[in-house]
Amino acid sequence: MPCLLPHAQSLSEVSPTSLLDPIRPWPYPSPALQHPYKPVPSSPIFRASRLVVDTGLHALGWTRQEAVDYLINHTAMTTVKVENEVDRYITMPGQALAYKVGQLKLMDLRYKAASVLGDEFDIKKFHDVVLDSVGPLDLVEDEVNAWVNAGGKKLDVVRVIQCIKLWSC
Repeated sequence: MPCLLPHAQSLSEVSPTSLLDPIRPWPYPSPALQHPYKPVPSSPIFRASRLVVDTGLHALGWTRQEAVDYLINHTAMTTVKVENEVDRYITMPGQALAYKVGQLKLMDLRYKAASVLGDEFDIKKFHDVVLDSVGPLDLVEDEVNAWVNAGGKKLDVVRVIQCIKLWSC
């Protein structure tokens, strides 16, 4: 399988930083501000590295040791932490990708909602809408869009839309 990045001949040559989007209009939140007393395994480098490892394990047939070696060489994590992470990726194929897709979608929804609502945007209300949503990301997106279209006010009718889409009530 050819590598999707033209400058790399194989996935093992991919630097985690090449997977980060330099033109994204919003930054990743600072992990140090989110968890000032915890180690920082949620850095952009770690998140990008876990995508490489997940793909290597499940699409390219990497061994456990190849995945461990990759994370040790590209992150600042301890060997024990790396081994635990790799074991999780082995047992949960696609988990890193699913996490990243969800993260990017939620960041996109937040950016769009803030752009449309302007000063009326309330991050707490946005979080309430997302956390109250039930179902896959397309339904979460529908609910956020309905919330934005209502000027940032919660609509109970969205629950009916979700019910119809999920269970054909």
